[in-house]
Amino acid sequence: MTNKRTADRLEPGTVIRAALERLDEKGLEALSPRAVAARLGVRMNTVLWHVKTKARMLELMADAVLGEVPLDDLPSAPAERARELARRVRRALLPTATAPHSSSAPTSPNPTPRASRRRSSPRSWRPG
Repeated sequence: MTNKRTADRLEPGTVIRAALERLDEKGLEALSPRAVAARLGVRMNTVLWHVKTKARMLELMADAVLGEVPLDDLPSAPAERARELARRVRRALLPTATAPHSSSAPTSPNPTPRASRRRSSPRSWRPG
């Protein structure tokens, strides 16, 4: 299945991009090294060679998303700096959190404003 030339050219960044695309399209439940391998047209072991485990793949995916957060032009006051950085991190995470598949996120039977905020916060995106 895996062409040796394809496997030799495959890089961790390519694997992570494919994993992020799979996450956006199908959701966290459908994300696995096997699914990423199928997307790339390689064997699962080839994907695992680059990311080692599913947990590590999720860590690398989070790093890739957070690595896109701009760190320039932050306010100098510590409190405002923290708020602005939190806004930027939230914006980086929102495309995944608001995808159609995210409706399967856990919900409370009687959501309160506090519970609603907690579900929509960046901390609510955790590897399963």
